[in-house]
Amino acid sequence: MAWLFERQLARERLARLRARRREAIGRGNRASVTRSTRQLRSTVAAERDAVAALPAVEEYERPRTRADCLPGGCNEARPCPWVSCKYSLYLDVTEIGSLKFNYPDLGPEGMTESCALDVADRGGMSLDDVGELLRLVRERVRQVEFHALIKIKAISPSPEEIGAALARKPGQ
Repeated sequence: MAWLFERQLARERLARLRARRREAIGRGNRASVTRSTRQLRSTVAAERDAVAALPAVEEYERPRTRADCLPGGCNEARPCPWVSCKYSLYLDVTEIGSLKFNYPDLGPEGMTESCALDVADRGGMSLDDVGELLRLVRERVRQVEFHALIKIKAISPSPEEIGAALARKPGQ
């Protein structure tokens, strides 16, 4: 009988999370869109001629370091035009190679925050703020944070290992 109660609680919790997500989407936060590699190939083939007919675009020097993206660097323009950068908030590449557009209703030039490094420079944020920025619900942000901390702890040396390394004499 207890398992029925737990199952009902889990269903109610899931229903609340789904309702919160529907509410967020209803406020104009459209969910992200994923495009498969097959869809991308057909889109690229269809638009290749249209892109060739466009006027020339001002060339930007691609940033190589974080300093290039800061004021005074070669790419201080915001929003950042380099959506292929791994720190761009506009799109993500999935493990199988599909593109996930985080802001399908906006172009890269319409984003208020376009770089994860700019957001990190501002300091700590609440789970709600991170969720709004990444278009995730608060619970998913908490789960990602939890798993990231587990991975960091797994690769970090223990306090005993740090003490032993400090106690060793050079050359030992």
